[in-house]
Amino acid sequence: MFNWIYLIPFGIFSVIVFSIRWWVSRHPGSWLVKNVVGRRFGFRTDTRNMTRRQLLQSGRKSIYYTLFFLSQFMVFTYIWHDFPEPVEMGIIFSWFLLILMFAVTSIYLSIRGLFRSRTWTPPPQIKKT
Repeated sequence: MFNWIYLIPFGIFSVIVFSIRWWVSRHPGSWLVKNVVGRRFGFRTDTRNMTRRQLLQSGRKSIYYTLFFLSQFMVFTYIWHDFPEPVEMGIIFSWFLLILMFAVTSIYLSIRGLFRSRTWTPPPQIKKT
C-alpha cells in the first residue's frame, strides 16, 4: 500500500529548489551566485568542442559518479534484502537507470577522448576551460 507520507520530502525539496532559483534570479551578482551556484559540478558533455584532455577528464568524473551511485545502490539493495514494496522497487529501478546512464556516458567520453587527435584545437568561438 502506498503511503502519501513519502511525497513530503519531494515537496520540501521542490520548495527549496524553487526558492533558491528565485533568489538567484533576483541577486545575479552576489558572492553566493558567483562562487557556489554558478560553479559547474559534474562533467561536460559537449564533446564536439572539447580537447582530448577535457574529454578524458570528463570521462574520469563520470566513472567516479558511476562508482559512487553503484556503491549507494549496493548498500540500499542490501538493506532491502527482502522483497521491497513498489515504491522501493521504483527507487531501485531509478537508481539502476542513473548508474546505467553514467556508465554509458563514461564509456562514450573515454572512447571519444582516446580517439581524439592530440593536435586538435577547438574552434575559435569556443572558450577553453
